[in-house]
Amino acid sequence: MTATPLTDLRTHLAHGWLVILFGVIYVISQTIIISLLEQIGGPLILTLQVTGFTAADYVATFSEWDAAGLMEIYRAHLVFDDFHAIWYAVLMAATLATLMKNIGAGDGWTKLMIIPFAAGFCDMVENGIQHIFLTGAGYSTIVDPLPAITTIMSITKWSLSLAGLSLITILLIRYVTGQRAG
Repeated sequence: MTATPLTDLRTHLAHGWLVILFGVIYVISQTIIISLLEQIGGPLILTLQVTGFTAADYVATFSEWDAAGLMEIYRAHLVFDDFHAIWYAVLMAATLATLMKNIGAGDGWTKLMIIPFAAGFCDMVENGIQHIFLTGAGYSTIVDPLPAITTIMSITKWSLSLAGLSLITILLIRYVTGQRAG
């Protein structure tokens, strides 16, 4: 492999113990986040993430949650969600790197290592904007176009995560069936 930052990253992450370690961290983090968000309604969160393009969308949703006494739970989930992008990005990247190593994937596959980190970056931007939304009295900091930006980041995060999981599935099938990659 030609030495580049991505190939170095691929080499350093291609260890089963990293997959296990970050897998455990991810499951613990995801369990905590789900336990918090299910109190609000998981589908409601996802709906807001992918359809909340305007300030009016966010203010209406947050006002409903506030009236129901749920905003403190939403704020609490961000404490864990702020780090969650790191856990899943490293887990996905380590899984990709390990599978690439195990099937003998060539240099051409290495550029795909960027997918989990791009998803994590989008998640961090999304969370950063959510923090801004929660700083103003009466949600005064929820102003257009910030909701559109956070929604686009969320849709991109989910799309890249799905792409990464699809790639992992393809590589895992190749590994299990003994197919080598070039």
